Amino acid sequence: PNRQLDHILTDDRRLRCAAVQADLMPISDHRPLVVDLQRV
Repeated sequence: PNRQLDHILTDDRRLRCAAVQADLMPISDHRPLVVDLQRV
């Protein structure tokens, strides 16, 4: 596969995704998922 869907699980219905990014890594083809969450 050339794509992978990552996810975050929570039971807090007030959390919303404010931003997300998956930066390229110079030493690997794996990409860390960085997510900013906000409580509304």
